[in-house]
Amino acid sequence: DESKEGFSITVPYLMASPSPLEVGTTGVGAVRGGALTMVNGGTAALAVTSVTSSDAQFWAGRTKLVVAAGATDTVGVYYRPVAAGYDSATLTVVGDDPGSPHTVHVTGRGVPVVGVEGVGLTAFAVWPNRPNPFVGRTEIRYALPQAARVSLEVYDLKGERVGVLVAGEQGPGEYSVSFGPEAGRAWRGLPAGMYFYRFRAGGYVATRRMVLMY
Repeated sequence: DESKEGFSITVPYLMASPSPLEVGTTGVGAVRGGALTMVNGGTAALAVTSVTSSDAQFWAGRTKLVVAAGATDTVGVYYRPVAAGYDSATLTVVGDDPGSPHTVHVTGRGVPVVGVEGVGLTAFAVWPNRPNPFVGRTEIRYALPQAARVSLEVYDLKGERVGVLVAGEQGPGEYSVSFGPEAGRAWRGLPAGMYFYRFRAGGYVATRRMVLMY
C-alpha cells in the first residue's frame, strides 16, 4: 500500500489599514500623528522590512517589525507640514508576504501658526489627553526639547498593554497622536472604562489616565 502524508504551507498575509489614513490638521512646523494598523491574517510570522513615504512631510515611526501569525500591531504615522495647505503621500510597506509591496494613501492639512519668536521647547512634557472622558477618539500631545527615543503605550486596568502609539527616535518638536476605537482598527471593540498611557523620553517618564465611554 502506498500512503501520502499531508502537508500544509504556512505563509504570512498582511492587511494594512485604514487607507486612506487621514492624519488630520496641524500647524505648520508642528507634528501630528495617526495610527496604521498591521494585521497578519496568515499562518506564519510576518516580517515588515521597510515603510517608506513618497513625501518627506509624512513618515512612519517604525520601519521594521515582526507580526505573529493572526496578530495585530500598530505603526505611528507622522505629518509635519512645511506650508499651509492640503498634503498627501503614498506609504509603501514591504514585507515577506506574497502580496508585498502594499501601498497606503495618507493625507494631512497644514494651517498657519502664529508663534512667539525666540521661544522654544525647554523640557520633555506630555499633556492630559483631550477630550477626557472621550467617545470614539482622543488626542495625546507631547513635546521634545531635543531628539530622543520615545515610547508611548496604553494599558488597561489589569496592567495589560492594549496599544503602542509611539516607539522610536523622534526629533525635537510638539507631537500629537490619536487613540480610541475610531483612531485605528486595532482598537475597535475596546470596552468602555479607564485606561492609562505611559510616556517615556530622554529619562522623563509620566503616566496619565483617560476614560473611554460609549
